[in-house]
Amino acid sequence: MADEVVVEYCAVNVAANPHPDGVYLALLQKASESEVKYWGDHYAKISSPVERENGFYQGRLVTWTAINRDEPPVDTQLLEEVDWDDLDLDIPANLGFNGRIFFYSFRNRDHTMFVETKNEFGKRVSAKQVEKILFRLFSPEVQGPDAPLVEVTLIPDEDTLNRILALDRLKRLEIHLVRPNADDLDVEDILAELDAQHAKSMEKVLVAIPGNEGLQPDERTTVEAKVAEFNGYVVGNGYDADGELVHLSTKAHPRIFKRFLGEFGSALGAALLVAKESVVRRQRDEDPI
Repeated sequence: MADEVVVEYCAVNVAANPHPDGVYLALLQKASESEVKYWGDHYAKISSPVERENGFYQGRLVTWTAINRDEPPVDTQLLEEVDWDDLDLDIPANLGFNGRIFFYSFRNRDHTMFVETKNEFGKRVSAKQVEKILFRLFSPEVQGPDAPLVEVTLIPDEDTLNRILALDRLKRLEIHLVRPNADDLDVEDILAELDAQHAKSMEKVLVAIPGNEGLQPDERTTVEAKVAEFNGYVVGNGYDADGELVHLSTKAHPRIFKRFLGEFGSALGAALLVAKESVVRRQRDEDPI
């Protein structure tokens, strides 16, 4: 029954620099014109975005397996190779196998893309695979050399960064920060620093001095970590209050939104409402929380 079907979504920050009006719709449209290989013989493609409501666009992410004609098929009973010429098969060039279809919703106001990771039929694509697919679809190889620079970040579970910074003894802190969108909070100084040095990204690694005391990140480092949470990643190593060694990474803990399909009536409607209702971060034009 639909009331018992659970669908799941991940959220991805798609940050373009520069980002004039209409840039994200143009990027999505260009991405829909290409397919990308994301793992072995697995390919993916998105459909053209359709505006459902003001500022909300939807489409499909389709994954499939391609047949490699350079490799022979095998008879699984005889465990022998079979010559393609001996098979009476006419497989169209545009036909993929093991296909799976997932809905996506794009929220233009904060350039966040919500993608099904488990559809109504129980088929899955991992959040990391979604990130890799979108990274390739928004790459210069697909978008073209004159397109804006696009950074793709899988939005992490909301308490991962807090857990890193709250470790009882934080021994190592790694911050990998890529260019954020200028509409996000707390990024002016960071963007200015990157621009002044013609830098695309920034790495920062802090290692605690030997002893029982851990790192004490200052305000600047904390701001950089919070920006990198949605524009890059943060890794922390240290010990919790029980003395257990802990390794945490925002990349390893994506935020997953779960919904009962029966609440929304259709998978497409569920995908739209998740994008309309989910809070992932604050923007400059939003009221302070």
